[in-house]
Amino acid sequence: MSSLADRIAHLPLRMLARFVRWSEMDSPLDQRLETIVPRSPSEPAPLSYAQERLWFLEQLQPGNSAYNLPVVLPFGDPLDGAVLERALNAIVARHEALRTSFVMSGGVPVQRVAPHLAIPIEEIDLRGQADAQDVAYRLLAEEMARPFDLQRGPLVRAKLIRRAAGDALFVVNMHHIVSDGWSLGVFMRELQALYAAFASNRPAPLEELRIQYADFALWQREWLQGDMLSQHLSYWRDQLAGSPSLLDLPCDRPRPVMESYRGAVQMFTVEPRVTEKLRELARERQATLFMVLLAVFKALLARISGLHDIVVGSPIANRNRAELEALIGFFVNMLALRTQVSAELSVAELIDRVREVTLGAYEHQDLPFEKLVAELHPRRSLSHSPIYQLAFVLQNTPDAGSAEAAIEIAEPAWDRDPPHSVGTSKFDLTLSLAERGGILVGSCEYRTDLFAHRSIGRLLRRYLRMLDAAARDATTPLWQLPLLLPEETPPARRAASAIEPQLIEAMAPFGGDRAALAVAARAAAAAMKLERHSLLAVLDGDDENLRRLGQSAALAAGADVALVDAAGLATMRSSHVPSHMPSHVPSHMPSHVLLRPETLAKLKTEDMPPKAVLVIVGLPCFTAPLERWKAWRIIGLWGAGPLPCCATLSFEAPEAVIGEALAGCAIELLDARMRRQAVDVWGTIHIGGAMVGQPNAAMGAALVSDPFAPGGWLYPTGLLGRRRADGRIELIGAEQRLVFLQGMRGDPQRLDALLRQHPALQDAVVWVQDQGEERWLAASVVPQAGRRIGEEELLAYASERLPAGLVPRRIQLADKLPLTFALAEPRASRQAG
Repeated sequence: MSSLADRIAHLPLRMLARFVRWSEMDSPLDQRLETIVPRSPSEPAPLSYAQERLWFLEQLQPGNSAYNLPVVLPFGDPLDGAVLERALNAIVARHEALRTSFVMSGGVPVQRVAPHLAIPIEEIDLRGQADAQDVAYRLLAEEMARPFDLQRGPLVRAKLIRRAAGDALFVVNMHHIVSDGWSLGVFMRELQALYAAFASNRPAPLEELRIQYADFALWQREWLQGDMLSQHLSYWRDQLAGSPSLLDLPCDRPRPVMESYRGAVQMFTVEPRVTEKLRELARERQATLFMVLLAVFKALLARISGLHDIVVGSPIANRNRAELEALIGFFVNMLALRTQVSAELSVAELIDRVREVTLGAYEHQDLPFEKLVAELHPRRSLSHSPIYQLAFVLQNTPDAGSAEAAIEIAEPAWDRDPPHSVGTSKFDLTLSLAERGGILVGSCEYRTDLFAHRSIGRLLRRYLRMLDAAARDATTPLWQLPLLLPEETPPARRAASAIEPQLIEAMAPFGGDRAALAVAARAAAAAMKLERHSLLAVLDGDDENLRRLGQSAALAAGADVALVDAAGLATMRSSHVPSHMPSHVPSHMPSHVLLRPETLAKLKTEDMPPKAVLVIVGLPCFTAPLERWKAWRIIGLWGAGPLPCCATLSFEAPEAVIGEALAGCAIELLDARMRRQAVDVWGTIHIGGAMVGQPNAAMGAALVSDPFAPGGWLYPTGLLGRRRADGRIELIGAEQRLVFLQGMRGDPQRLDALLRQHPALQDAVVWVQDQGEERWLAASVVPQAGRRIGEEELLAYASERLPAGLVPRRIQLADKLPLTFALAEPRASRQAG
């Protein structure tokens, strides 16, 4: 829509009434909409609040192309390159923003407008080349990744790539500091009109602009102060009080300490049938299509994160004055839309909540987001943006069409032409939708430092399934919206082999359900590759769970077992064994060594039997310390609670994950309603199958009925994890130990384990440091005798392997650990891993 009046006229009745109430506020409407006057040409122009933020980001990370704003326009023939260049430069002459650069004056950045600026169009002719398409895409990617120099300018570039006869791409790349999405619509509309006029030897048909962007920037600074500023700030303070600093979504990779803006894009479409149903739903709820689409997106975010306080950023054109609608410039403002999303709400109820939040934000849209951040002083982090990290967009920028156009600018064909963002992402994730010929076309821009391509694909498919379900029945509770994809079936449960009665009776000394223990012992022995007459050395005999696992597995395999310490293991290694001994004769040299990962990190390779199988038990287990043990065969096992072993470990950088469940055991990831969680979504790990057995004194009180095996039982471990597409499970940590650190949930045990598994450290302890509302991790470590290591090296070691929230702010090196510290839990729960 081309004017504020048109947009108001298309509001639903309830929203129109809200607008009327807004116009009757104490602040008179004429004050809100007072005219912007042209500035004096000699007067230096300040940066707008939005420009100031992008300028600051450029100083922080020079040469960042994340805020390039390219538009790729397919053209047909006939196309006159000279006329096109003349039309482009007429637009540059018409809009001061496109002739602006940013320099320092008096210690502050100001806008410097060049009186004249000619932008050449670089023409590249690929016609006749067999690989023209591929070359064109490579050139586009290079252009989109090429940074601008804000001080020197120019901040607009243009290319014309002729791929074939009747097939050309016009690429105009601008920096976001001088343009926005609405501006691109203005640009395309004016380009058509000017090209048509110049091609026919007619003068430019556009009316002269009364004001320029710099006039707006100066007016904004003068207008937004006093009572006006206080009114807006009061609303936003109330709206965002106590909001989470980070929306902690399941990621494929640890969050880096500093944002890199590396990104990618995936496209999707919403079926026309679903789109029409969503429009009907919007009308029923006196809402807009934007509100319905956003509500379902927030429902999805709540389901996959397990959180209920959801803040999403959304852009608004911020052109609520008629004189701004024809300008090119950086006007767009971001609104932080916060909603409490309870699983018991229906879709309709959530839409109502989103509607009210959105309307309230619209009423207070004049406060620039940058000013809001400066006034609220939220907890800042270089690893993520403040207040929100996810954005949602429904494009409603003005049409580029023109009946007088001598050339037609087609919409990019998403299956053939590249998207408008290549290689960068401003936020963790931005979901955008726009109407193309009556169809909703969507794109998802995401940080590749955090998310894998396939994970984003699954997220988009979940969103489409939830949109379909919401459109069918808006009374559906949010927890019933479909999250599982058709192919997401749990791994088949492997039945336990028959267990002879003698082995069951032999489990009596260990207590508990003898039959279940026999199943676990047999499965563990098979996983360890124990054979009759193998010698299993259990290192760290003081570990009750480890000793129980080793003794029961050896009993099940008919193997020998020895409980030793590091010195005893070295003695066994040095024992002489004649080479002529038959293979069935027991040797004093261990064939298998059972130990914890932190114990292995402290051993020297010369103390380990050279052909022994190393059986590592427990999580967290980081793979960096395993590098020096490549010559040994390594097997990983994992157990939880009373079960010392129920699955294998898969050793992947930087941290091991839970692999295949052992025979007789089942591992389920369930939500609070005992339903299976989808791939990538956090859930509580439950263990079931014959290995759990029947209720008994050891864990009977904790057992719950198995909803997937009538008559069976599940043991809730209290551990949070998520299943990956390959079936493996990433362990997040114990739910009772989870703390929010820099907005992220984390288990401090992971840092504790990482430090204790460093080969240069003898011991370590981790604690949570509280200072007001801020919390962070600190650690104290004791280096190995004769080993030198510094705090910076340890911080880098942790940063490469853990999310930013779990990286300690301080690591103290000491000769011995302090006698008291704030958090002893990380080391107190080895049996859980």
